[in-house]
Amino acid sequence: MSSELNHKELHRCCDPASLGFETTAEVEPLSGALGQEEAMKALAFGVSVPSKGYNIFALGRVGSGRRTFIKRELEARAKTEPTPSSWCYGFNFKDPRRPVALELPAGRGELLKARVDALITDLKRAIPQALEADDVTNRRSAIYEDRGREANAAMAEFRKGVEKDPNVVLIGNQDGIVVVPAQEGEPITKEVYAGLSEEVRLIIDETVRGASKELFQTQRRMHELQQEAAGLAEDLHRQVTRSVVDHRFSNLKEFYLESPRILRHLDEMAEDVVENWEQFIPQEEQETELPPALGGGPGGEDFFRRYQINPIVTRDRNSGAPVIVESNPTPWTLTGRVEGQMRFGVMVTDFTRLAPGALHRANGGYLILHAEEVLSRPAAWATLKRALRTHELQPEDPSGAAGMVVPETLEPGPIPLDVKVILIGEPTTYYQIQQADPEFEELFKVKVDFTPHMERTPDTEKGYASFVAARCETEALPAFDATAVAAVVEEGSRLASNQWKLSTRFRAIRDLVRDCLLYTSDAADDSVLV
Repeated sequence: MSSELNHKELHRCCDPASLGFETTAEVEPLSGALGQEEAMKALAFGVSVPSKGYNIFALGRVGSGRRTFIKRELEARAKTEPTPSSWCYGFNFKDPRRPVALELPAGRGELLKARVDALITDLKRAIPQALEADDVTNRRSAIYEDRGREANAAMAEFRKGVEKDPNVVLIGNQDGIVVVPAQEGEPITKEVYAGLSEEVRLIIDETVRGASKELFQTQRRMHELQQEAAGLAEDLHRQVTRSVVDHRFSNLKEFYLESPRILRHLDEMAEDVVENWEQFIPQEEQETELPPALGGGPGGEDFFRRYQINPIVTRDRNSGAPVIVESNPTPWTLTGRVEGQMRFGVMVTDFTRLAPGALHRANGGYLILHAEEVLSRPAAWATLKRALRTHELQPEDPSGAAGMVVPETLEPGPIPLDVKVILIGEPTTYYQIQQADPEFEELFKVKVDFTPHMERTPDTEKGYASFVAARCETEALPAFDATAVAAVVEEGSRLASNQWKLSTRFRAIRDLVRDCLLYTSDAADDSVLV
C-alpha cells in the first residue's frame, strides 16, 4: 500500500550542532579508512599470512579510496618490518652468458660496487709496477737467457756436425734454415745435381735426409726451450700478480664474511685477474675499436667490465619493507629487462645492462597494481602469474620476447621472490578473472571488498568532518565551519542515493571540498561558510 511522503521525509538534513565543533580546525584529521573497517580487516589478514598464494585482490568502485587506504595501511606496516636484502648481478667467470645473482644485506650493494671498482683501479696501477720491478725483470731475463743459451748450443752442435760433411750445406738464418745438397761444402744447382752419377746422387740424398731429420729435431728442441721459457715467465708473472692480488682481495673479503656467495664471487674474480694479468699491462690504444664479445670483449675497458658489480636492487638500511605502486605493468617493468646497445651495427649487451622491474623493487615487501592495467598489457598477466607461481625473478630481453631475431643474449641467474601483490580493480574485473582463469584463486586467495557506502550515523557524520579536516590540512585549504560540513554530509547521502547511508566515494567528496574554494575567495574570514 502506497503512502504520501512529505518534503521532510525526502531529504534528511544534518544538524550542524550535532557535529560538536565550530570549524574543522578543531577536528582531528582522519587517519583511517572511514567506512571500510571490514575491508581493512581483510587486508590485515592477507598481509599477515606468510603462506604462498595469499596475495590480495581489492575490489571496489573508482573513487572509493581503495589505493589510498591500502597504500597508507601498507606503508605504516612496512615501517615496522625488516628491510629486505639488496641484490646485485656479477659476471659469471665460468659461463659469461649467465650472470650470477649476489645477495647482500640492505644498504651494501652500492658499497660493494664502489669497493670493487676501487680495487680494480688499484690493481691497474699495482700489477704493472710489480711486474716491472728490478728483481722480477732480472728473474725473467735469466729464464730467457738460460733457455736461449741451451737453444744456441743445440743449434751450434748441429751446425758443427753438418759442416764436417761435404755433401750438405745449410742456408738461411736461425729462423729459417734449409739443408741443401753440396759438393765439397758448396751448394750445387739442379743442373749440376742432374749431371752427377746415380751413385753420388744416392749418397747426397741420404746425407740430406739425415741432416734434415737432425735439423727438425734440433728446431723442435729449440721450440720446446722457447715454450719452456715462456711458461716459466708466465708462472713468474702469475706468482707476482697473485702476491699483489691475494692480500688486497683478502682485505675486501673481510667485509663479507657473512655472505658466502659474495666470497666465492670475489675468489673467482681474484683468480681471473691472475689468469689475465697481461690485460693490466698498459698497451697502446688500437686505432679502431672492435665491438666487444658478449663475455667481456677484447682488451681495453670492455674487458674490465667483467670486474664490475651491477646493483640491480639497492635498499637503505633500516628503511623497512618496500611498498611499490607500478602504474605501467608490462612484462619488463614487472620482472626487469636485458637492455641492449647498438655498436657497429650489432646489438650487444652484458650483465651491467640488466635493469630491475617492479617485482625486484618490491621484493620482500608489497607491490600494488591496478588489475585493469595489468590485463590491458599484452603478456603482463601471464608474466605476473609465472613470477608468483615460480617465486623467482629473471630479467628478459624485450626484443626476443617480442619475436624479433636477436643475437645471443643473456640468461641472468634467478633471484628468489618473496612479495605480497595487491591487485586493485572493479568488482566486474574480479569476477571476470575468477571465471576465466582457474589459477586466479590459487594465487589471490584474499578478497578485500570496498563497500560503496556506509551507514549514516552520528559517528560516520563526524567521520566525514574528520575527512574534510584532513583534506584542509593536507592541501592547505581554509577550514570548513559546521554548516559547510553538514552540507557535505548531505551530499554524501545524495551520492549514496539513500538518506540513511553515506557514500564512500571519497574522491567525489574530496573534489567537492576543493570546489568550495570558489565561494570563499572573497570571504571576510578564513573558513568556508554555507
